[in-house]
Amino acid sequence: MQSAILHDSKELPKINEEDLKNCFFAYNQGLNSRFPWRFKTDDYKAGELNEIFQKKIKDAGWSIKEKVPNSWFESKMDYFTYYGRDMETLLSKTKIAHGRRVFCKSKEEKTKLIMKDIQKGYEMFLDNNDVKERQGGKNPINHMYI
Repeated sequence: MQSAILHDSKELPKINEEDLKNCFFAYNQGLNSRFPWRFKTDDYKAGELNEIFQKKIKDAGWSIKEKVPNSWFESKMDYFTYYGRDMETLLSKTKIAHGRRVFCKSKEEKTKLIMKDIQKGYEMFLDNNDVKERQGGKNPINHMYI
């Protein structure tokens, strides 16, 4: 369950419709009446994920030397199903890759990402089996007997 914390300290749960019906409300039928408002949100687009990623870089006090094209995110959208949370994870992995690249280099090189860091961070992101399976689950051929 994803949630956004509201200004009055209440949480707004973000759950896909199937999980809402089969998991959340299935435990207690009375919960259904306690959540009268239902909102449908659109999926993020590649450009929006890029903006989120850029903001996270800036908020962390880091910078990026080269622009990451939206097409880079577009080709990987099947793996970024948790959107902002995946951007946090990607940035963490990118920082690890960056740290390995700039180890023993001058201070001026540190906290300045390049595309190679992001690509290596993405490869580390994919090392997680749950992430690897995200795209595979969308291919019907993976569920057929041959």
